[in-house]
Amino acid sequence: MEVISHPRYKKLFPQKIEELKEKYANRPNYINQIISDVNSKNNMIYDPSKMVNLLIEKEQIQKWLQDPKFVILATEIQVSSEPVRPKPLLYTLIGFIMGIFLGIFVALVRETIKSRKVN
Repeated sequence: MEVISHPRYKKLFPQKIEELKEKYANRPNYINQIISDVNSKNNMIYDPSKMVNLLIEKEQIQKWLQDPKFVILATEIQVSSEPVRPKPLLYTLIGFIMGIFLGIFVALVRETIKSRKVN
């Protein structure tokens, strides 16, 4: 996926852009308020990573408000022309080999448990 800022998209969705701008316009002010509350209360316990996340969110919102961008699919979806089929021989072989290993493992564990009880 690619972020594209093309004037055509801004012309197609002006109402949606305005709705989003109104929705996100107050968020940076709210983040500033949270940061000032945390800074003014020195004995307040806070997670510094949460503070960093808030600052990053604020920066991204401000950047988007200046120049709204849209994420669109830049490539076409490719569909295989050949049908996908299970491979029963491969799965049977893998199951058989795993069964042998599991059987050997269980036998060794049981033998180890029996030898500990005797001593």
